[in-house]
This record gives sequence, C-alpha cells and structure tokens, in this order.
Amino acid sequence: MATKPSPRSELFEYEELPKDDDTIRVVTITAGWPWQSIACNLTHVSLSNRAARYNALSYTWGDPRDSCSIKCNGKVFVVTKDLHSALRHLRQRSKPVALWIDQICINQSDNMEKGHQIQLMSRIYSSAALVIVWLGPHSDNSKDAFRFGKKVVSTFLPDAPSVGADRQLPTDHHLLRGTGELFRSDHHWAYGEGRILPDRYHKNWEALKTLLSRRYFSRVWIIQEVAMASNIIVYCGHDRFTWAELVLLVDLLYTNIPPMFFGIHTEILGLPANHMRAIQKVKMTRADNITPSLYDLLIRHKDFESTDPRDKVYALYGLAGISIAPDYSMPAEEYFTRLMVQMILEFTGKDCTLPENEPTFRNLIYARNFAAGLPVSVRGRIMSLLFSAGISKQKLNLPSWVPDWSVSQTPFPIWGRTHDGRSPSCAGGDSLGPMELLGLEWTQQGDIHIVSGFSEPPGLRLTGKICGTVTKVGSTEVRVDEPMESENQQRALATWFTESIHISTSIAPSVPAPDNVHINPGRDEFVNTIRMRNQKPLLATSEFYHGKTYYDNNRVLNFTKDQSYKSKLPFVLYTSDYWESIPRIAGRSFFAATRGCLGLAPFGTHVDDVLAIFIGFDVPFILRPDGDDRYRLVGDCYVNSEEIWVGDAVGVYDRPLLKQRLVYRDLPIQTITLI
Repeated sequence: MATKPSPRSELFEYEELPKDDDTIRVVTITAGWPWQSIACNLTHVSLSNRAARYNALSYTWGDPRDSCSIKCNGKVFVVTKDLHSALRHLRQRSKPVALWIDQICINQSDNMEKGHQIQLMSRIYSSAALVIVWLGPHSDNSKDAFRFGKKVVSTFLPDAPSVGADRQLPTDHHLLRGTGELFRSDHHWAYGEGRILPDRYHKNWEALKTLLSRRYFSRVWIIQEVAMASNIIVYCGHDRFTWAELVLLVDLLYTNIPPMFFGIHTEILGLPANHMRAIQKVKMTRADNITPSLYDLLIRHKDFESTDPRDKVYALYGLAGISIAPDYSMPAEEYFTRLMVQMILEFTGKDCTLPENEPTFRNLIYARNFAAGLPVSVRGRIMSLLFSAGISKQKLNLPSWVPDWSVSQTPFPIWGRTHDGRSPSCAGGDSLGPMELLGLEWTQQGDIHIVSGFSEPPGLRLTGKICGTVTKVGSTEVRVDEPMESENQQRALATWFTESIHISTSIAPSVPAPDNVHINPGRDEFVNTIRMRNQKPLLATSEFYHGKTYYDNNRVLNFTKDQSYKSKLPFVLYTSDYWESIPRIAGRSFFAATRGCLGLAPFGTHVDDVLAIFIGFDVPFILRPDGDDRYRLVGDCYVNSEEIWVGDAVGVYDRPLLKQRLVYRDLPIQTITLI
C-alpha cells in the first residue's frame, strides 16, 4: 500500500554531491526500539578517507508502489516496504548503524548523479567493512530452512566456516570442484540407514527450496555487490548465514542432492540460489587478479534479472573494469544496439571506432568490414551473441540481430550442448564468412573511420544459404518459466507431443517393419528430432533409472498416463524419450520444412519462415522474410538432418553420407541481410 503524500515542505531534499569526485552519502540509522519509527541522517563521505567506516546493504528493492515513510534529516523520506523491513531488523537499540544503501544514498531522480554513483559502486562495496545480504523477513518456514541448511553443512563438513569463525570461503575449497558422492550411499543419498537426513517428502526440503528461491538470488546487481565484498553476512529476519556457509550449502545441494528433492521445475531451471556458484567463481577470478570482459559477464549471467533493462549491463561495468559512468538518458533499445555493434567491431578488430563517449572495452581501432577466416575464439563470440538474439528472445523493439539482455529466461540452448562435451553441430563450417554492419553513419578523422550514429534500421549482412521454407509448425507453447508439473503445463505437454507427432508422421510416416516391431522409421525420425540426437538424459542422473526413487518422482509425466493421450499416439514413446526431450522443447515448436526436414524452432515461428545456415555458425537459424531480400532473425533451431549437422549442406566438408542423399548442397550461397 502506498504511503499518503506529505506536504512538499516536509519532504526530504538531497544536497548535491561534488561532481567528478569519490564522495558518497552514508546513511546513519538512529538507535531505537522496535516500535519506534525509523529515523536516519545522511552525511557525505569520501571513499579516499580510510577512517570512514560503514556497512553496505545488498537487498531487493521490491515493488516501488508498496512504500513506507521514514524520517531522514528530520524530513519525510519514502522507501519501499522491503527496505523498510530491512531497516527495522538492522537497527540497533543502543547505538547508531552506518550503512550505504542505494535507495537512500543515491538521488534516484538525478540520472547524472545516479550514473556517477553506480560508477563508484565497485569501490563502495569493496571498501565496506561488512556487506549485509538481506534476503527479506522471516516467512512461515524460513527458520526451518536455516536450521536445516546449517545441519546439512555441519553434517557433511563439520570443519566448515561458520558464524563467528572464518567468514570467507577458501578459494581452493574442494567443494568448488564438486564431490558428487556425499548423498549417494546405496542410492538412498545417506538418509536411509541411520537417517542422517530426512526423506525427500519431509517439509524441510520444501522450506529450503523456498528460501533458496527468493527473488534476491536473481538480482543482477548482487554479482558486483557480493563479488567485491571482503566480508559478508547473510540475513533472513534475525537468522543468518556467513557467505561461506551459504556457498557450501548451495554447492552441496547442487553437486550431491538429487534435484528431484526440490521438484522437477528446479531440474530444468535450477534453484535461483545456484547463482551463488557463479558469483563465487567471479570472486575467485578477482582473487587471481583477472578482470573478466563485459562480453563474458553478459553471456555467463544473462539469466539474472533487473527492473531497468539497462542495468543488466550497467550492473556489470565495475566487474569488467569499465570506468565510464552509465548513461540513463539513453533508451535501452539504442544502448543495446550500440553495445552489439561495439562488440562485433571489437571482436573483429580492424580500422574504425565509436565516438569518444561510448563505453569502449579497450582503446582499439576497428575496421568497417571484416574478413573471413577469423580465429575460433572470435567465431565463438560472434556465434554466442547471435544465438542470444532473435525476435523470439526479445521484449524490446530492437533490430532482430541485437540481443535483448533484459530477457532472462530463454529456451535450452542448442549450441555447445552435448553429453560428451563436443560441439553438437558444425552446420556452417569452422570459419566465419564475410560480414558487414549496415546503416552505420560514419565520419572520418584522418585515417580513422568513426561511427557517429545509426540510420534506420541498422542491419547485419552475413553469408549463408537459405535451405527451405517452414511448411508446418506447432502452435502450443510449453513455457520456460512455469513448473512442468503444473496443470497448465501438463495440458500443454500433452497437446505439444500430440500435434508434433501429427506433423512428423505427415512427413515421415510411421510404418513398423513387419518382421521387427522395434524398427519404425517414423518413430525414429520423431524421437531423434525431439532429443536432438542426444542419447543421454538431461533430467536425471543414472541412479534415477533404477528403482522406486525415479518412478515415484515422475510428476512431470502424469499426462502420459491419460488413456485419451495414449490413444492418439501412432507409436510408443518411452520414459527416457520424454526425460531427454522435455528440457529441449520448452520454448520451442516442432516444425517441418520443404525438402522433408523436421526440427525444433523457437516458439512463435510461422509458416513461410525460412531455414538458413550462416557460414561459420554451428547451428541453423529461422528467419522471417521482411521484403527486399531482408530478414528478421527469429532464433536458432535444430534440424534433424545429418547433411546440415555435419556441414555437408554448405560444402565445407566432403564426408560420405551412408544413408542419406545430399538435398541442400546444390542451393546457392548468398548474402543475407538481417534487420
């Protein structure tokens, strides 16, 4: 509920901070009893002053419409309800508490100040005496979760750091390499004989799942806030973990406890708290004096979230060593487009550059056109950027080839995902073809070409081959962001498989061989497509294929027990087929295209979209014609064609195909313009 507005004369007004300085504001919370209103004072402090001591708060803002009033320097100051709860818990009865809190210490209505203060945040958190992680107040079962979490850590790691002891996790701790065996005694995960831990139906597992699924763990800002900190305590109400305890707990759960204990949804998306493992790796990188690139940080942490789309990038500036202040006057669409152009130019690094006020990664001179035969590392970076793009992964109004970094949950990636660690495809060969950025406005300073702006719309021209047109495509969405065992998802799964099998059998008829019922070309074609030819299940370790534990937890497959569903299938699908395919089909549609191919495309693919291979890209793409030989990128796709998958379609390799004739080799290689 929003706070009732106060007269303007009673509202707090900020005193302006010095410009181009390392001065920050620190808020001091006045001592008080629980029933008293929150009162505080703001003072200016220089980060260069080592005598200044303060703690920094890492928390979730919450809904800005749900607010409370406090007094700051005697005036009314409005904060979110979530922050108000934190202030009440952190206030002490006998002495004031000095804190840095972005919501109070930064004038959020002043974009210039906001950008400059965010530029200082890496120093703010690294200089803090203590970083306080606030998960929020107690919930009904959070106390159970804390007690149980501490028991998990102490049971298997009695010498683990705890509150009052060493608060830092050793960077060489063996858990970070994964033990993987602590819970696997006789397939009972150490809760059978002796009952060290409760069984999988005990309420404590649900309590722990709820705690580790709190919104805090998905905030992009926590990467910098925690990675820069030297001393961290994690609070939920009055309960607390050290950072070491939390990371050890998450690592134990991640590497040892079957995720089925937390429900099938966490099998696919993982617990939000698993982000702590990624952040710990950033901390270890910093301990080795390695500064990651902005590109690496974006790719590794794109599943984090932020309220402002631009913060998905700005929140990583400090970790990447970028010293330029974020520009909140620039719309997210323009910023993401400039960022993509800049990364492409940097990775291909020749003879042109961007304006001086661009947040450049290095002082390089770039080329307007880039040549074929780029190094593999550059090829991999260019590929991963384009795999992150496409209108199926965009909420903002962007060129289709520009990643929308504000989108956090996307379909299971096709590229780079095989059980044996090899690349699953080399559809376009291993050397990038010629590319060109279009619609850039250039000026020349001496021998240097400078990008001064964009025409509408900017484009990316690549070299490749149009391999066919989508003729049939499923219309049912299996959502990425909804638990698979939910009623809605169960209906969606049943419909998805039914309509997909119908599409498949219309292209590859299901006719069992009379002398061997196990040979069914139609079934094989369908199963190979939905499993992307991968034979190892994704949703279960090998132990789950033995005994009661695996089948007791098949809630996600309830829809397969419906007789009306079974009666629609022209062939049998085995449990392993479902387990292997379900993570892959979320966010994707089954499709058929000309020349008889089947595949998985981004949900939202239309009939008459086209299938394309770009030279140098491992997997194919779906494109949408947009007139005048221009296309909008829909997204990457899987095609169940050996000719495409091994690179024969573009003639890069000349490998004999034993059971399949070449149907794409004769198609011309051409320039393809993405807008």
